[in-house]
Amino acid sequence: MDIRCVISQKIKLLREEHNMSQEELAYQINLHPGSLSKIENGKVFITIQNLIKICNFFNISIREFFNVNLIDNDSNKRDVITEIIAELQEKDLEHLKLIYTLVKSIK
Repeated sequence: MDIRCVISQKIKLLREEHNMSQEELAYQINLHPGSLSKIENGKVFITIQNLIKICNFFNISIREFFNVNLIDNDSNKRDVITEIIAELQEKDLEHLKLIYTLVKSIK
């Protein structure tokens, strides 16, 4: 499963857990309902700004959104970092800047 699917499913799950329609969530984060629909259906990537708005609205951190508590030991951490670096090497500068912003926003 690619990252777009993971993100879209998580957004939909959060929205449904809070008994919200796409229109209601879109209104709360100042996003066009059609755009939210495309994000939830995995047709487009969400911007980091809109992901942060969603996390703020649901009062969760980016770390909680991605459930980043899988790194429990140094060996595993090194493996994860190696995989991240390999993925980053394939990205263009614009995407790297967005990823940097995302990483810096994790507290």
